[in-house]
Order: sequence, then C-alpha cells, then structure tokens
Amino acid sequence: MGIQQRYKTLIVAVTLCVGLACIFLAISDSRSSHKDGASEQAPAVVAGERMPATINVDQPASTQASETPKKEAAPSLVNIDQLVADYQENELNADSKYEGKKLEVYGMVVKVTKAADGKPILFLRNFIDLDGVTALLENGQEERAATLRLGDIPHLVCLGGGKVMGRIVIGNCIIKSQPSRPTSNRFGWSTDGLRQDIADALGTPDLISNSPGERKSVPLDAAGQRQAISVLKDCESSSCSWDVLDANSQQVLIADTGALHETRRITHGYYDVLVESKEALTLYQFNGTAYERVECYRRSDGQFGAIAAQLNCVQ
Repeated sequence: MGIQQRYKTLIVAVTLCVGLACIFLAISDSRSSHKDGASEQAPAVVAGERMPATINVDQPASTQASETPKKEAAPSLVNIDQLVADYQENELNADSKYEGKKLEVYGMVVKVTKAADGKPILFLRNFIDLDGVTALLENGQEERAATLRLGDIPHLVCLGGGKVMGRIVIGNCIIKSQPSRPTSNRFGWSTDGLRQDIADALGTPDLISNSPGERKSVPLDAAGQRQAISVLKDCESSSCSWDVLDANSQQVLIADTGALHETRRITHGYYDVLVESKEALTLYQFNGTAYERVECYRRSDGQFGAIAAQLNCVQ
C-alpha cells in the first residue's frame, strides 16, 4: 500500500472517530438536560412523607366523590275540607303542616277565573266566604282549566301557601288529572265528592215497590230479626211517596219521597239508608226507635248530573 493510500485511510479513520465522539457527546448532553428539568419540576419529598393523592383538576370536586341522589318526597294527599278544618282549628299548626309542602289536593270547583298575568285561578269549595281555598295554577294549564265546570273535582298537585288576607292559598298548581263524572241511573246524581258509602249506595237497587199499595220486604235490620216493609202510597211525575213500616208493630220507620237505597254502614243494628230524589239526597240513620235524617245534599248548580253539595238537614 502506498503512502498516499495509507494517509487517506488514516484521515478517514480520524474523521470517523471525531464524528462518533460528537454524536456521543450530543446524546449525553440531551440526557443530562432532561434529568435536570425533571428534578426542577418535581416537588421535593421529605423522608417519611407521603405524596398527595392524584386529583383530576378537569373534574369538579363535587363529582369526584360518589353521592347517592336524594329522592324527592312524595306529595301529601289532602282533602280540601280537611285543609280548611285544620286552618280553622289552629292556623300556626296548619302552616307547619302544609305551607311550602307539596300537596295532592281534591276539591270542588266553584269558580274558574284568571290572574292579570293570564294564569288560571280556581276557587275551591267556597267562593265568597273565607272557608274556601284559592288555587293558583302554573303557566301551561290554561287548556285544562278551560275544560273545568262548576262542581268538578279535579286532582291538583300544588304547594301550600298558607293564608293570604284570611283565605287559604295553594300555588304552583298543575292539574294532574281531569275529573270523572259517574252518575246514578235514576236521577243523574254525580258520585264525585260523595263519601264512599253514599256513592256506592247510589248504585244499589231501589227498595221501594213499583206498584201502589204493594207491600215489599225491606232488609234494614242487620241481624235479620226485625222485618220492615215498604208501602208505596202515591206517585207524582217521577217521584213517589212511601212509608217503611215495622212489620209487627206497623210503626213508621221512614216516610219520604224518591228511591230508597241501602248502605253498608250500620247504626244501632240497622243499615243506614239513602233516599234519592230529583232535588235531594238524604242519609238516614236508625236512632233506636225510627230513622232520622243525618246528612242532606242538594245539587251544587241545580243541573242534572251536577255534583252534590251538603247542607243542613231540616228534621
């Protein structure tokens, strides 16, 4: 090999060594810089101390801990008559029971109107006196409120509002369901708003005979030991007058006009009975000697099929 050739080979070898050395130094430098940066960013840890738990800063702290969702309390079911009675007895106690609470309310509609902002207002039970209830409906209830008529008993969900100017107020009301209007076949009495035993009695057969002078057995004694008979006396238009007699003594137990229905309630050993006429409903109870009026109802607006409104009985 010539000198020139050897010289060339030496130059190549030196060049290669220098290049490798530069690459090695560059790599070492890079690693050293990376370690220094990491040591500056990492927090100092004192011997014996624990590193804090990792927290996801992108997620709100309230959602990081698992929480059991609270169930909303079911509304309390209350009848309008009971609501009024509670306020009449003790207003402070009634406020603690109803004010700000969610209520499911049933009550007879006596007037439908609207506020200045267009929201519907229902007057329940009584319009003029202070023993009624004012229901303030929410927006969006206009269509349902427009279908209500006097005597209806809608199902409302409201918030108790206490008393305003002496009258009970319930607000934020929605009409949960429209009223049903079942009626008796004989004189068209609605069963809405009636106590269950009276409503059930309207669906039972008439105990009075259809033929004048005919004597018909009437099962009034719950024990079945004392027999009673009905005697039809006279009929005018759609109503007939009659007597119910004790079969042995011939004592008059009841004398009235209309259809006679037996209820399932018993007083002094005898079934309570309901007399249904075109104008009135009358509940009788046995007093030990004869039957006497204890509850009386008339039609709330005088119309056929209207709801029954209770009134004082005249003996």
